[in-house]
Amino acid sequence: RINRKNLFPAPAEKSLVAVNIDTGAVLWKRKPKGIVPMSLTATGGRVLVCDGARMVCMNLADGKDLWTSAELAFPKGKVSRTGRGALTVVMHENIVLCAALKSLVALSAETGATLWTGKSAGSFCSPPDVLVVDGLVWTGERTKWTSLDPATGEVKKQYNKMKIVGYEGGSGAGHPRCYRSKATSRYLLLPWNGSEFLDPSTGNVEQHDWIRGGCQYGHMPANGLLYTPPHACWCFIKGKLNGFYALAPAKEPSKATGDVSSDTRLEKGPAY
Repeated sequence: RINRKNLFPAPAEKSLVAVNIDTGAVLWKRKPKGIVPMSLTATGGRVLVCDGARMVCMNLADGKDLWTSAELAFPKGKVSRTGRGALTVVMHENIVLCAALKSLVALSAETGATLWTGKSAGSFCSPPDVLVVDGLVWTGERTKWTSLDPATGEVKKQYNKMKIVGYEGGSGAGHPRCYRSKATSRYLLLPWNGSEFLDPSTGNVEQHDWIRGGCQYGHMPANGLLYTPPHACWCFIKGKLNGFYALAPAKEPSKATGDVSSDTRLEKGPAY
């Protein structure tokens, strides 16, 4: 018997292809053992991808293998999904940071050796948060934000999530939004009630509960603005912005030039 419960599409064969952006010519093509969604990362002459159990590092120029890591300390079969089970990979200098579900692993970009392990968590149905700001690795857990030394994993700072975004005492939206946090050189942008700006140096937070990002994609800080795309979020439906916005900092109050008389300030309408 065939029905929608036991009918599955044949898996497509996945390939990793490098293309010259000027000519469109294919430079090289590889067919790794597996390609975990959202794990592809390239920088510093290296290309990395997760095959489902290990990180594979290739030469960016020719696609040849440089190293394969030991099996990552993640639950088997759980990092091949998107959303909550997706893998987050960040390269910082000579360190590769890999996070999935509740685990964080730091690898040497030179050899693939494991340097240290830690904890990690994402928002709601989204990949884990791993952000590098001012040389520190910021990662979220369920109740706190933690900054780590990228070389050793040593804890440098911790902030209580539940306290800084108003979740203590049962307030707030019930659960975080369905997308990852973002970061600039000055702020961590948390997707809890809406868009919270956390100053990593002080722990101070500016809350903007009426701003949402799109599912999984979230919002994007760029050009001194915060871009928020349309979304399908039902949380706080009566108090949030809907549509496509580019939000800017508050302007300085304009200063009047010269003396303005009372007669010219008031323009009387038909009611007078």
